[in-house]
Amino acid sequence: MVYVKLPRSVDGECDRPDQKGKQIKISRSVLRNDQRHLEALLHEVLHAVAWPLDEEYVAAFARDAARLVIKRGFRSHGKEENND
Repeated sequence: MVYVKLPRSVDGECDRPDQKGKQIKISRSVLRNDQRHLEALLHEVLHAVAWPLDEEYVAAFARDAARLVIKRGFRSHGKEENND
């Protein structure tokens, strides 16, 4: 997973599972907001492990799971860690 500059309307991207050297890319802009950061991470990780899932389902899961985890105290502290 890497943090990169993405278009303003994009919080994250996940490469197709059949792509060589596939990666999850998260927008650096989400680091300013714990909710958006966690939601982008969960959203793209779910795509990575279950590519065929419907986008609406992935978005709803990421939104609801991020909200729950934030309520339980998760904070990213705006840290960027690029891990492959």
